[in-house]
Amino acid sequence: MFLVFAAVISVMPDQVQAAEKKYLMLQVRLLTDEGIKEYGDGLDLSGLTFCLLGQRTDSGQWEPVETAYDEAVGEVVSVDYYYFSYFKADFGRITDPELYSAFKVVLKENSSYAMEDLAVELGDIGQLTTPSKDYYLDLTKKVVPADSTEATADIISAGWTGTGTEPDPYSAAVTVDRFTDEINIRTANENAVITYGQQDYTGRLTAVVNYGSNVYEFTVTSEDGSKVSCYRAEVTREKYDPLPPSASLKGVSPSAEGGADGMITGLDSAKLYEYRGENDTDYTPVKQGSTEITGLTPGKYYVRFAETESQYASKDREVVVKEPVIHTITLPEENIPEGITVLECPETMTEGRTFTIRLQLPENTLIKNIGYSYKAGEWTATSAFSGVQHMQEDGHTVAVLQRDALSHDITITGITLLEGKYYTVTAGPEDTESASPFIQCEISVTGEGELVSGDTYYEEGSDITAVAAIRDDWRGYAELSSLTVYRKGTDEVIEPDSLTKTDKNEWSLSLAVQDDIEIRFGIYTYPCDTAELDEVIALIGDLDQYVDNAEKDILITRLNEQGAFRKQPLKNQPMVDNYTALLRAAYESATVRADLTDSKEVSVTLEGNPHTYDGKPWEPGVTVTYQGNVLRKGIDYLVYFPEDMTSVGDKDIRIEFIGLYRGEITVKGSIVEKQADRPADQSGEGNKAADTGVRDSYAGYVSAALSSMLLMSAAVAVRMRKKK
Repeated sequence: MFLVFAAVISVMPDQVQAAEKKYLMLQVRLLTDEGIKEYGDGLDLSGLTFCLLGQRTDSGQWEPVETAYDEAVGEVVSVDYYYFSYFKADFGRITDPELYSAFKVVLKENSSYAMEDLAVELGDIGQLTTPSKDYYLDLTKKVVPADSTEATADIISAGWTGTGTEPDPYSAAVTVDRFTDEINIRTANENAVITYGQQDYTGRLTAVVNYGSNVYEFTVTSEDGSKVSCYRAEVTREKYDPLPPSASLKGVSPSAEGGADGMITGLDSAKLYEYRGENDTDYTPVKQGSTEITGLTPGKYYVRFAETESQYASKDREVVVKEPVIHTITLPEENIPEGITVLECPETMTEGRTFTIRLQLPENTLIKNIGYSYKAGEWTATSAFSGVQHMQEDGHTVAVLQRDALSHDITITGITLLEGKYYTVTAGPEDTESASPFIQCEISVTGEGELVSGDTYYEEGSDITAVAAIRDDWRGYAELSSLTVYRKGTDEVIEPDSLTKTDKNEWSLSLAVQDDIEIRFGIYTYPCDTAELDEVIALIGDLDQYVDNAEKDILITRLNEQGAFRKQPLKNQPMVDNYTALLRAAYESATVRADLTDSKEVSVTLEGNPHTYDGKPWEPGVTVTYQGNVLRKGIDYLVYFPEDMTSVGDKDIRIEFIGLYRGEITVKGSIVEKQADRPADQSGEGNKAADTGVRDSYAGYVSAALSSMLLMSAAVAVRMRKKK
């Protein structure tokens, strides 16, 4: 639903051509990989400049088209939102449209956004309630290359300590995420320890990349603590140059001559500003969170975004605070209707500032407008203020008019009253938390009403009809589910005189107005089809099965985005399909860790098995091969010995696979009693035992050992079990 605000304006003789002027209003939105972002999605579009160009009929040349905005011909420099539904670029009234055969809107070059030129047609002045032909200015965010998307890590020393001889390498690259502004550091052995800034991190470190030059010096200590390697990585992150502040900044004159209460308004409370006077060299900071700069005398001022950790100072935006121009307000007593009490009415007003009139009204009375007259050269013109707000104060109805000062003296000529019992009728969606119903459906109310301050009032007993209709571009993607009348401000339902459900796209009702009411419509939006998305997620399965690397990080990031896409309506199915394709690509790029549990291609050898009891802890060397290749201890697997590796008996030794592999197995080693007259081993193979995949029992081994004087290699009993 779109609400319409109206004003009563008298047309001067030199304004009789105004109705022939055209207008253009366009919706602005941002296209991203995650979908379309509109109002309410945290966008910051301040400072963007859109230009309306026309192709001359006589020469064929494109040039800026003159509009009602004086600051920049043919330009809209600020983007704002329109009734909670969308961002808009409003070019206002366009003069001399007949000079051109075609029109287009372009985006001025900037460092953050891009947009393809959009051919447009102009609309009539009377259509100011909605954007022209549902045009969209589709912006895309420019890809800002990271200062260093992949920075290699330089080893500054490689001194090994302890008894270890194997390197425990750090991964070959440092990755810098330009979206999160983080540096990711990994170790090849996920159980190795990174020490950085007197803090220890197991396997992985993520740190913020600050603006400027960043040096990361850290060490990697092997899992067993026997080896330490030192590294240095340097990453530079440059500040960016912001656009200057928006042209919506406005200078406000002091309230009186010689005053110092001038202002600059229109600041964004989320931005950090500073300003200087025309003859100043130093800038004065503006308190963060401010929407205006106060305490100014007349003159030129230069406002810019202040330099911060992430950005340089912007270029200046010139703003003029003019000398005060003061005009009179005359309210003759004879022009005040009987029963009205004047609570507030200033005798003067200053151009660029606001003034307020407050009137206490009799019961069952509203003000439609306040008429006034003014001198313009030889002419005496008349006009009227609309937009009078009504509120309750101490049991009385008070009318409040707050307006920007005019550029001439005025005399209040009359106050038009609406007398009798009148009620308001408002319309909107049942779902007041979301902007989407406004986009999907329009509702109109017809009847003999009176427009007061943008609201339509209906006299008690008036018959009205309300029609809710799905917008053309949403038909087939949504349907109406309810159309209900409530007493205003409550959930009390009022039964209409009739309710007609023409089809799923249009419903209507009628009733006689007896109170302030709200008419609410409900919409069922068809959900998107997620069957293919569900299929991809089923394929992905448990994330623990993937190698811990950058590809896995991308997969996790994509996977975490699914919630937003599952909520998309069927109308946005192409966007969901695109996300599904990106998720599938991330899945196909991720590397699955081979599960070696119960694998017949794994062979494990324990050095010196069985071990003859000697009273000391036994920690045999372990050799693991997979598909004939020797795996690396600490990188491909870890070894866990039981607590008691001294006494005689079987010992379950656990092998846990890591890195490119997963799962675990248990092999059985043995400590046997020392034989007093046991002959020396003649074979040279001693205590070496190889697991050939045949699971011989320990008892069988003992029997063979006692019956043979020549101790050959014996098979290690290996018991495989799945990882818990």
